[in-house]
Amino acid sequence: MNKVHNNSEKTPKTRVLIFGMSNLLGGVETYMLNYYNHLDRSKIQVDFVTMYPTMYFENEVEAKGSTIYHVTEVKKNPQKFISEIKDILLNGNYDIVHVNMLSAANILPVTIAKNMGVKRIFVHSHNANTPNGLLRKVMHQWNKRKIVRLATDYLACSKKAGTWLFGEQLEEQLVIIPNAVEIDQFKFDPKVRSEVRKELSIAEDQLVLGHVGAFREQKNHDFLIDIFAAIHKRNEKAVLVLVGQGELKEKIQNKVKLLNLEHNVKFLGVRQDSNRLYQAMDVFVLPSLFEGLPVVGVEAQAAGLPLIVSSQVTSELEITANCQFLSIDDPEIWADTVLAIEPIDRDMSEVFSKNGYDIDVASKILNDLYCETK
Repeated sequence: MNKVHNNSEKTPKTRVLIFGMSNLLGGVETYMLNYYNHLDRSKIQVDFVTMYPTMYFENEVEAKGSTIYHVTEVKKNPQKFISEIKDILLNGNYDIVHVNMLSAANILPVTIAKNMGVKRIFVHSHNANTPNGLLRKVMHQWNKRKIVRLATDYLACSKKAGTWLFGEQLEEQLVIIPNAVEIDQFKFDPKVRSEVRKELSIAEDQLVLGHVGAFREQKNHDFLIDIFAAIHKRNEKAVLVLVGQGELKEKIQNKVKLLNLEHNVKFLGVRQDSNRLYQAMDVFVLPSLFEGLPVVGVEAQAAGLPLIVSSQVTSELEITANCQFLSIDDPEIWADTVLAIEPIDRDMSEVFSKNGYDIDVASKILNDLYCETK
């Protein structure tokens, strides 16, 4: 295992070990990197544990002094996973263990940290429902009862995500750390809009719908294609831009071909320039079955896009007046709503700063939590 030593410092740093990062770009990875880049690393040493051969953003955080621990996947060998985590905690002298969760199906990092005497254990909820799988749902319900006594700090990206994982009894202790973003990265730029549309072979007069998210059941791409099919019947020049990868991508591609929409739907795969892609869009559509508080919904609004979102998503996502919530039962209603949207002012800088979604402001919450003593 890699170890980090900083014996030259007069004032020791707070040492934080973060769990929950994968090899794919998702909401948790985006969220943590946004905050990581705004931590006071003169006071805080942040390292990561991942069960994947590579961690998304690995090179970037290693270049800034973080250690990445690659451990055995818990499903393949639970005992080895436990042993490796114990070794990391024993040798790393960590003050805080910060566990990011999309469900409570696996709470071993929390349990091990508690048993190893880690002073502060952050459990951080990023979701508002349990992904598919009966065993996962059963384990989630069983383990969430234990989290209350194992954790010392209860974090969430939204009130809804916090209540889902910790229950209403911990509402007063819940710390909301919003999915804040770099406002300047997403600020609307007509020049970038023209450049990206040219790159994607999209004309200036074409209506562009956008979606960024993994091709998983939660994101409800199947319904999204139904929405676009309804729009395309009334506007044959309309384009749907899909950013992301996932196990359901081939199924969605097949549906697009079956509906003869392949010339109007663009599958862009995983991209690291979503901030540029937002510029080329006219409306962002997010018909998710459930979410904690989706980072992409925040980013889309920061780019000044009208956002049409599932009513299953928390109303806390309504950062600007350009966010509308619809039930996910009739694609025609979604199509009507999209087609009725009028052009808007796309500069949202002032609104985001005021509502606490500017990362320069919001990052102070996590900085303070890491640095305070209990």
